[in-house]
Amino acid sequence: MQVNVVSTTGKGFACPEDFPEGITMLELFERVAPNSKPENFLIRLNGQPVAPGIHLNPGDTAEVSDGQPLPMDTVVPPDSQVSMTPKGIKGN
Repeated sequence: MQVNVVSTTGKGFACPEDFPEGITMLELFERVAPNSKPENFLIRLNGQPVAPGIHLNPGDTAEVSDGQPLPMDTVVPPDSQVSMTPKGIKGN
């Protein structure tokens, strides 16, 4: 099945990747961030934090990013990739 993966350990933007049916978020993490500890990463599925044992579905977007979100006044070095994810969208 195809899952969109956003990983700061990789390209830094959503890339469709193929995974076996029934893969869990922890198994996906172990593939995209080998030799890393999940507790050092923000792990989200479709924009929401999730438990490591949750199973992914085709078309899901999995995000694995290191560290914590930066404050809005952080100076970003040239050629950096920045990802902004809304916490929620209300109304139109």
